[in-house]
This record gives sequence, structure tokens and C-alpha cells, in this order.
Amino acid sequence: MKIFVHESITGGGLDSSRIVPTLLAEGRMMLQALLTDLLRLEDHQILLLIDRSRVKRVPRHHSLRVIDSGRDYRRIFVELVEEADAAFLIAPEAAGLLEGLTAVVEASGKLVLGSAATGIKAAGDKVLTHQLLTSSNI
Repeated sequence: MKIFVHESITGGGLDSSRIVPTLLAEGRMMLQALLTDLLRLEDHQILLLIDRSRVKRVPRHHSLRVIDSGRDYRRIFVELVEEADAAFLIAPEAAGLLEGLTAVVEASGKLVLGSAATGIKAAGDKVLTHQLLTSSNI
């Protein structure tokens, strides 16, 4: 199975002017933790989209293919979604970023290793979450 791993900050998905150093550090740590676990799955190929200006070092592993987002982030993101069997996405919920990336994967018919876009939208909206829980007698 080909798994597309995408952490949006280290992958080039946010405008550089919006990234504070602490947010970039968090993105790097989440990516490192995820890769450490996924690279143990020897039967899978991992596709990783990164922005080389934000990530200087990437682990070397025979099942890891690293692609630089360069100046064409969106096109390359979509190409990797199409190539992969599944996608594991990490992104801020702010401004619907995680929801939007997830919707791209869902629209391609690929497996999302995480919550559905509708779930992300509901969880990111306290009023909607309350309404959904109330309507389910929770």
C-alpha cells in the first residue's frame, strides 16, 4: 500500500508569513513522530511531501519517497493523493484547512487515515458539535 503522509506546515501548505516558529516546530515534531511509526510498516511505501525550506533533514529509508513541494504545492499535493492508496493528513483546523485537504482525498476515492471531512467540520464548530450531540441524545 502507498500511504501519502502530509503535515501541512512542513509540506508547504501554509503561506510562510503565517507560520510562527513554534507552529513550525510543532509540525516538525508531529511529522517526525508519525514517520517513526509508519516506517516500521515494512510492507508499505510512504510518500512524503515537504517544503525543503522548512524541513532540512528527512530520515532515509528504503520505503520512503520524499517529494519537494517547491512552488507548485497544490498540484503536487493532488498528484500524490492520486498516486497513493491512502492519505494521513495533519493540518490546522483553522480556516477549514484540514477539512479542505481531507475533502480532496475523499473526492479522489482514496482512503483517509483519519476523520472524514464532515467530522472535522463538526468537531471544529462548537455550536454544530453541540447540536449534533443533542440531536443524538448525548
